[in-house]
Amino acid sequence: MTNNLRVLKKELKSFAKKVKDFKYTDSALITFLLTGTIELGVTLNAHAAQDEIETQKKVINTSISDMHQQFKRVKSENDKLMKDYNLELIQLMEQGDHVVKSPWSSWQYGINAIYNDWQGHYKGRGDKTADVKYERDKTLSKYKYNRNPAESYGYGNTTELGLKQEPNAVIPVSASLTPLTPKIKNANLSLDVDLSSLPNFQPRTIEAPEAPNVQGPTANININLLLNSVSKGSWPNVSAMNEGNFGQGNGTSSYVGYNGVFEGITVTDGIIDAKRFSRASVGDVKYSDWKYTVTNFRIKNTSDAPVASTVAGLSNLVAGGDSPLIATHTGSEKRKNALFQVSSGGKKSFIMNNAIVNYTSQDSSDYTEEVVHQDIHGGQNSNDVRNSINATGYSGFINDFNDIVNTNANENGTAISEIYNVLGNNKDFNITGSSASFSNSYSHLTNGITVNGIIMNRGNINLNSTDAKHAVFVVSPDVYDPKSQQFFYNGSTGKVTTASPETAMFYFNNSNPTADNIDNRKTNRRMTVINRGTMEMNGESSVGIYQASDNGSTVHVNFSDSLSQGSQDIAPNFITSPTVSYQTAHSGKKINKIDMTNLQNGDDVETRTKNQAIVLNGNKSAGIYIPGTTTFVNGVFSTELRGNGVDASGNKAGSAGIYTNSSMDLQAHYIYLNGTPNNGQNNVGVYTPNDSIINLGYGRIRIDDGKEIQEYF
Repeated sequence: MTNNLRVLKKELKSFAKKVKDFKYTDSALITFLLTGTIELGVTLNAHAAQDEIETQKKVINTSISDMHQQFKRVKSENDKLMKDYNLELIQLMEQGDHVVKSPWSSWQYGINAIYNDWQGHYKGRGDKTADVKYERDKTLSKYKYNRNPAESYGYGNTTELGLKQEPNAVIPVSASLTPLTPKIKNANLSLDVDLSSLPNFQPRTIEAPEAPNVQGPTANININLLLNSVSKGSWPNVSAMNEGNFGQGNGTSSYVGYNGVFEGITVTDGIIDAKRFSRASVGDVKYSDWKYTVTNFRIKNTSDAPVASTVAGLSNLVAGGDSPLIATHTGSEKRKNALFQVSSGGKKSFIMNNAIVNYTSQDSSDYTEEVVHQDIHGGQNSNDVRNSINATGYSGFINDFNDIVNTNANENGTAISEIYNVLGNNKDFNITGSSASFSNSYSHLTNGITVNGIIMNRGNINLNSTDAKHAVFVVSPDVYDPKSQQFFYNGSTGKVTTASPETAMFYFNNSNPTADNIDNRKTNRRMTVINRGTMEMNGESSVGIYQASDNGSTVHVNFSDSLSQGSQDIAPNFITSPTVSYQTAHSGKKINKIDMTNLQNGDDVETRTKNQAIVLNGNKSAGIYIPGTTTFVNGVFSTELRGNGVDASGNKAGSAGIYTNSSMDLQAHYIYLNGTPNNGQNNVGVYTPNDSIINLGYGRIRIDDGKEIQEYF
């Protein structure tokens, strides 16, 4: 009995090893003895087992399907890569510069060579048995005769034979000398030659050549662009199409003060068609009457006072409010300075335009007739200006304004004022007609607070007039505060073009004596021109920057993508040379500090300024034209001349990149005499009629193609 139990126990244990769901225990042994069955850890339900099998099949099938899809995806990606590789190999083979990879057998041979070392030594006679470095015999002992044959010289010298010395040769020497007697033959000087048939010989005298007298091209430029710009007076208000109100007085006595069609607000949308009419017939030549039509028009009140208007939806629009859409409106106003005016202090000294403006100067005039009038009577601090810009939603002006804040053109080192009077354009101005211009700026502040004027553009300004004598940006004579600076900033998206002849992009006529300046507060002024965008002039006798007044004014320019650093320095610290000492006519004067890191050589200056160059397509033109002798020009300037340099009669009509009678201290320059478009000639890089000192700084004057184009200083 006991043996039977042992046998049964052994068999159950063996069974448990084969079946993973059965575990041997004494209880299992007793259960088997009593019932003859065993209990497994699996469900014996046939249906459940069948379901489990089906589930596992589905899982396996799904996994296999996923693997197939993965293989297909990998194969597809691999095929794409192989196509690219095949294309690259084809291109390399077409270029004759392809590489063939070594076959596997070559690699196998190389690998075997690495291990082809049996680590053994040849055991023959004379083989080295130690790591000994052998050197050749550098002495002459091996050439000595009858040396000791017993000496051992190791392997290779195993014989005991010495070197046999041959006997010296015997050469007899005699002391007797036998001199040689030369036999000289007398020359026969009598030649039997017939000279009658030879040609007569005429001697020639060769004179030393004279040095050529090369005359440099004379810039045939005499631009007589005398424009009359005048102070018209202003009175602060916030208005938008306030019809029936005379501006700057009613023509007889009291000031009403609505001097612009739009003042102290931001035009956010729409189209404005405006025409200016002269008042000369009533003896009121300085002011103008206006007629206009607006379409799909909206404004935002960015000032701190309600809007004065006779148009429903605009009248009494609260500060910070947005107007409803004005589908269309036609109106007229009398005795205005301009369509847009920026004048008074606080938030009223800020105005923006985002409408398409089509302006026509209908009648001729004795003065420049601007569409934007800037009469500085006040302003707001830099933080308030940034808040006003953010309120309009035109955030691109923030970086432009910050660059202006970091710019100081005061040559005497006076800190720049933090108060600004601002007008910005974000859309299009299309200007045409007699005497038409874009802006007219001057300073009338007398309360001891210095305010700087700013004209910023990130849109398009097109001066399309065909008659002569125009300007885009004008600075008028009145300067009540000499510390007030005037800034003109063309942003990276800004574009200014002109079509009219005898036109200036920037016309600075500050402080010229006029009848209007009866209080004798005429003085110099500081102007800054910064161009990050596009400027192009297409008329004859065009000028980029024209300094008309000769009163010691300062003009700072930056036609590059480098920013101002918020500090100043003297001229010699900008330009250094180990061989040439810096000479200047403006010793001790301060210059606004521009980042010169990437403006240290011709290549870098060309790269960083050529896209900001003012382009002149007409003849008898100049990038900078300064007829006076006291103007102080400094900064970075860039221009491109494309004129052909010949007038209709074939006479010389060249242009100059810089034409100046005043000494200047530029930190960098790029002047491109581009003769390619019109086969140009007679154009000049820099021309000065007198002995002024012209410091161009780092940079380049480039000359391309053309006909007889010359660079002349």
